[in-house]
Amino acid sequence: MITLDDVTKWLVLSGVGHILCGTRERWHTTACGTWTPNGEVVTDRPNRKCRKCVAALFIDRVVRQNKPNRAERSSTMKVLTVGHKYAMDSFEGEKAQTIQFIEKVPVDEGSTELKTVNDGTTNEEVLLVLIDRMQSLQSKFPCRENAIVITNLEESLMWLNKRTTDRKVRGVEGKQVR
Repeated sequence: MITLDDVTKWLVLSGVGHILCGTRERWHTTACGTWTPNGEVVTDRPNRKCRKCVAALFIDRVVRQNKPNRAERSSTMKVLTVGHKYAMDSFEGEKAQTIQFIEKVPVDEGSTELKTVNDGTTNEEVLLVLIDRMQSLQSKFPCRENAIVITNLEESLMWLNKRTTDRKVRGVEGKQVR
């Protein structure tokens, strides 16, 4: 886990120290996303530090602490059919829950027309379920994190709906065409 004490190189721009992430062909990149050929690289921690760089360091540390390792992730969700069918452990350890997404294949080899081989749900339906659940939790246990999750789920749903609308306008919805 990286802390401010572990930062060995800083890029000073206008008196503000940015956490230096890398340098390539005299261009510097920082934790806050600044990409510049300017600034002075120093090893001593500056008095003034970029708040975005410090926040990025903190967020990275929180994500690393809370991110389950591969073994933990694979024990809670199993892929039964790649991209289409999954088994998820029940919270109380009961029988696994299965979710089946609609699965379509070309009618004939080389065809763009698709036929359903396994009926199931869609990404949009799952997002609607998650939005409803999070709104229910937010009504009982309101917090900033729930609100952020709801916003991001709603944004994800918006992008999936936009993709579908765009495909319909192009006349390729339900076909194997990019």
